[in-house]
Amino acid sequence: MTIPEAVVIVGAGQAGQQLASALRQHGFPGRISLIGEEVHPPYQRPPLSKGYMAGAVSDTDVYLEEPGFHERNVIELHIGVEVLSIDRAAREVLLKTGERLGYDHLVLATGAQNRQLPPITTASQRVLQLRGLDDASRLRRATSEARDVVIIGGGFIGLEVAATLAGDGRRVQVIERMGRLLDRSVSSILSRAIRQHHEARGVRFHFNRCVATIDEIGGKRFEVKLDDETVLHADAVLSAIGVTPRTALAEKAGLEVGNGILVDGFLTTSDPCISAIGDCCAFPEEGRRLRLESVQNAVAQGNFLARHLTGNGEGRAYAEIPTFWSEQAGLLIQIVGLTDRGDRSILRGDPETQSFSIFRFREDRLTAVESLNRGGDHMLGRRLLAMGISPRPEDVQDMGFDLRSLLSQPA
Repeated sequence: MTIPEAVVIVGAGQAGQQLASALRQHGFPGRISLIGEEVHPPYQRPPLSKGYMAGAVSDTDVYLEEPGFHERNVIELHIGVEVLSIDRAAREVLLKTGERLGYDHLVLATGAQNRQLPPITTASQRVLQLRGLDDASRLRRATSEARDVVIIGGGFIGLEVAATLAGDGRRVQVIERMGRLLDRSVSSILSRAIRQHHEARGVRFHFNRCVATIDEIGGKRFEVKLDDETVLHADAVLSAIGVTPRTALAEKAGLEVGNGILVDGFLTTSDPCISAIGDCCAFPEEGRRLRLESVQNAVAQGNFLARHLTGNGEGRAYAEIPTFWSEQAGLLIQIVGLTDRGDRSILRGDPETQSFSIFRFREDRLTAVESLNRGGDHMLGRRLLAMGISPRPEDVQDMGFDLRSLLSQPA
């Protein structure tokens, strides 16, 4: 492809920042404009539910780059600026300031946004969320003196916040509409171990339950009524019910969207002059479309697109083994690969020790490895999947068998 002279990146999160940085690393000589709606410079999100919540990490600690980085690398950083529309014919984006920025190639790294609760509360402005740095600041202030906290949603964000708050002595209750934690994300074995860990620290779970109403009591406390008439009381309520991709700008511009902005194997949208990366992007993988919400995916796609735009790519479509991680008060959860509900689970290690892995198989082919406090297994799983090597289920079960020996064998 022809190397563009001007690249405009809409979205200054992990993916957008990675792309801007990688473009310069690969020798891109042209103009780079990085636009973010938030007033903060690009920052990392994972600490917001952990160290930042606990007060161990400051605002500046989460910034992705040192002060002066963008100036030194001649990257035009526009923060606190909203992009209103894309003029595909003129190859321009219209900013809320009235300014128009021209591009040869436009990249949408618009991320995702929190799902909103249905209109079940008279206190919607006081129900907390966690997506960005400002949300985290409000959550930290609101829970600083709270004794009782209710969290709606037992996903990774809800559990990470629960772990942080329970560690500081709060009474935490989590409402989960499914029958177990992380029902769509991890095996039942890992789910059970995570639940036991949190319950041992005092977290109480309400499974197969939805919130019916949320009402304020005296302007300070909350009354949360569940669909079985159970009533919970709290000083703070957090809604952590997942996210949806931010596709409005792409839709308005007439780009193809589904569960995300649709791209091809080179992360190009239905307009050859526009790409999409990160949480907002739905890319092809083995006959299906994936949209992944992870730091690893954001970084990998930013790096891939930088190589592609500068002519340093290898001509191969984007193909990275997905990895995910979550830290929850002494539990390091690491996942590599993608699974389906019907995949077979083979345990390696002892769940009672909180150090084990689950190797997932589909028709005797390794699809993923879930690890709990077992980093060596995680790294091994990454290498096995990358090399297309699948151990036999019986070898995984045999703790005396050295799975690393498979790495020296042909795939």
